[in-house]
Amino acid sequence: MAGLGSLFAPAYRAGNQQSMDDVDQWMAANYPMTNAKVEQTRSPVSFNTGNPAGMVDVEALRSLAQGGAYDFDARRNAIATAVQQQAAAAQTAAASTPTYGNSAYMSSPEGQYFMNEMNRIAANGPPQVAQPTYSDSYGGGAI
Repeated sequence: MAGLGSLFAPAYRAGNQQSMDDVDQWMAANYPMTNAKVEQTRSPVSFNTGNPAGMVDVEALRSLAQGGAYDFDARRNAIATAVQQQAAAAQTAAASTPTYGNSAYMSSPEGQYFMNEMNRIAANGPPQVAQPTYSDSYGGGAI
């Protein structure tokens, strides 16, 4: 198995110091992520995660669980870029949302119906529909 390199962990034999040192060295090389390092990736979010400090990076959790490299700076830069792109996309979407205030659609009967329905929902909430009963669903009869 020497040709497979460090694909597999060395054999662990309790009490054998050489074996334990080999396993520790392999773990340090293949599983460099620790719980403390994962906590360093925690950042606040706009929704409740159960932890007031926010949530951790999922890639850091993957590296902790499955091993492999994790570049803190590269992930931080990638996350910052994604956040900036989302903010820019939100601004673009807000700027391109059509306003129906004086359009021909709003003066049409469909537009008037739409506005009346939206105003009614805003005032009273969504319509409450009664849940169907067994007899409504299956045409009656004994259960």
